[in-house]
Amino acid sequence: MSIAAALHPEVSEALDAAQQDALSEIRRWLAQHSTTRVGSLGAQEVVPIESMQVVGITHRTSRAGDPHRHIHLQIGTRVWAAGKWRGLNGAALFRQQGAIRALGTAVIAAHPDLATVLDRHGLTLDPATGEVVELQPFNALMSKRGEQVRRNLDRLETEWETAHPRRDDRPGDRISAPRGGVGA
Repeated sequence: MSIAAALHPEVSEALDAAQQDALSEIRRWLAQHSTTRVGSLGAQEVVPIESMQVVGITHRTSRAGDPHRHIHLQIGTRVWAAGKWRGLNGAALFRQQGAIRALGTAVIAAHPDLATVLDRHGLTLDPATGEVVELQPFNALMSKRGEQVRRNLDRLETEWETAHPRRDDRPGDRISAPRGGVGA
């Protein structure tokens, strides 16, 4: 999707709108499903929050400078509930992160304006992956991070082979050594 946005200003605008809509839906979902605890230790009651702060920070590239459109959420841990500021139930929020990510992905995948603009440019969004089908072969080529990972794997394998010259297996072939060490 990020490559399509870099290639076509119209796709870029539609993706920005879709991501903002996803952020709005995530905020709405968080407002409905976030909780805090009220009461003394051992007698606490879980209650819904009444107010919270959620900020979205939009990035257009990865740390390596690759095209990678994404939004980071910053969720304030102080929430208003039962008449005062309290701590957000972070454990519950952590367990909800898969649902939050899926909601954002679903809103973008179902965004009608984005689909129309992609279609106008002969592009198709794969809703399962969130990738543009016609541009998938270029993902690896556009990823400096992917190249960095490949180089590091090559270096680590070379180092391992140098340190273990008589071994036929490679680092990825072994899960663990038998008790007593290798060759025991």
